[in-house]
Parts: sequence; structure tokens; C-alpha cells
Amino acid sequence: AYMELQQPERAIPMLQASEKDLPDDYNPPSRLAVAYMAMKKPDEALAASNRALPKVSGPRRVQVLQRRSDIFAAKGDAAAAREALEQALACAEALRLGGAEIFAWDDSEAAVDAAKNANLLVSNLHDVDFAGLDSLVLSPGVPLTHPEPHWTVVKAKAAGIEIIGDTEVFQREVAGTGARIVAITGTNGKSTTTALIGHIFQSLGRDVDVGGNIGTAVFLMRPPVEGRIYVLELSSFQIDLMPGLKPDVGILTNLTPDHLDRHGSMDNYAAIKARMFLKQDANDTAVIGVDDDWCAGIAIGIANGQKL
Repeated sequence: AYMELQQPERAIPMLQASEKDLPDDYNPPSRLAVAYMAMKKPDEALAASNRALPKVSGPRRVQVLQRRSDIFAAKGDAAAAREALEQALACAEALRLGGAEIFAWDDSEAAVDAAKNANLLVSNLHDVDFAGLDSLVLSPGVPLTHPEPHWTVVKAKAAGIEIIGDTEVFQREVAGTGARIVAITGTNGKSTTTALIGHIFQSLGRDVDVGGNIGTAVFLMRPPVEGRIYVLELSSFQIDLMPGLKPDVGILTNLTPDHLDRHGSMDNYAAIKARMFLKQDANDTAVIGVDDDWCAGIAIGIANGQKL
């Protein structure tokens, strides 16, 4: 909560006090590294990261390695930053599941070089015929509509292929496995709400992973199995790339003007957030804060029989 309020100086002593008492799964040193980086203290962040690294494996190790890359870069150690990024990319590649043929690209030359050095398959999408592709999986940070569509979006639309995000791919993998999704969005409070719900499930001994737009990216979570619960924070950018979004529980905290440079208007922004509930049915639950007119209007429009 203090981190969301941009008060890392208040979060740090709490994390320091909890480091010796909480289990490795919570990993306070990793969170300390994030707090120290927010205070522009890369030396302290590196020390915390050094303590965090032995405690984690698999997806969480990837997350720590990725943060270490940022820490080394902040310290001005380009070589160490590159090495940390390469380690993260290599670990991410080892975790990749499925048999899809992948054409990966980034507009950043440094990111492309790092991916190549990590032995990831890289293809210049400028030269790829999109008509031969099934999907464009777009980073949520890349403009889909405003201020103007990214050039890959233009190519995908011309070829008639779907444009989706990693969270949509993840949701498709979850479908039919018996795992469930609790999705949280909103302008403010979504990170705190996500973390709190995850903490409650963990305290109850449930099999739960927390991530999405907070902490662990969905591709770095454990694979779906029956009974596992994914508590996901979803940004408007991610929802915009999830045509099949259908959470078992969808939560909308509130709406105030935000990211209008990417969505064009408040009407568009609210409509994207409302997609959280568009495909729910009587087996699902919608939770909506109605303290603002935008959310109240979305709640009134709920019409698919889901519990409200």
C-alpha cells in the first residue's frame, strides 16, 4: 500500500522488519529492492536483490533477474545489466511452453540484441508476411489505437489476424483446467486490492498465484492446474488486448480520467474497463464499486446473469 502511495521510505522499515519472519515465498528482500530503486538507491537495492536471489527459483527467479538488470543499469554497470538481462531471457525461454512457431521482435535495438544473445528466435517483423500468422501478441505498452496504432497493428489489421496480449493467451491456457481467475481493475486501488486478495487466499492455505500488472507477469506464473487460483491485476491496456476476457470473479474498483492519451476519451476508457464483465455468465461474479457515475453506470448495465 505504501508503494502504491509512492511512499517507499515508509515501506522499507516494514519490509526490513518482516524479512526474518516471513517465508521465502513472500520474499521481502525482492520487495525491498523495488522500494530502494524507487528511492534511487541502487546500491541498497543490489544488496537486497543479492539476498533475494538464493530464495527463488523458476518464474520468481526470472522476476528477480529482470529487476537486477534495472539495478545494474542504474548503477551505470552496462555489462552487468546486459548479463542479468541475458540470464532472465534464457530462463524465460526455458519456461516457454507450447509448440507455436514464434516470430519475436522489439523496436529497441538493445532488446533485440539481448534476445539474440540469449538464443531466442528473433525475426524482423517488417519483413514478415502477416497473412501467414495466426495472431499478433502485442505488448500492452505498445499503442493499439491512440495516439495512433503501432505499425505492427496496422499490418495485423490489414492481414485480418487477431491482435491479443499475453494475458489473453494465458487465459486461454487456463480455460478447461479447473483453475480459476480473479481479475481486478480500476483507476486507483487495484494493486492494493490484488495484493490483499492474494494474501487472504494464501492465509487460507489456498493454491494461489498473484500477478499480471502487479509483480509477476502471467507467462512467469506456475502452469494452470485444477484448484489453482490466479489473482490478476489487469490494466486497461491489457484488457484492450483480451477479447475473450471472462474471469470467474471480476472486480472494478473505481474510474477517474486516466490514460486518455492511449484511449482517446473517457467514454472509450470506461468501455474498455467494462469489458471485464461483458462475457461473464450466471456462474461468475461481478464486484463493482459504485461511488462514481462511470462505475455505477457499468453496474446498471450488467445483463448476463452474473452475481453482482
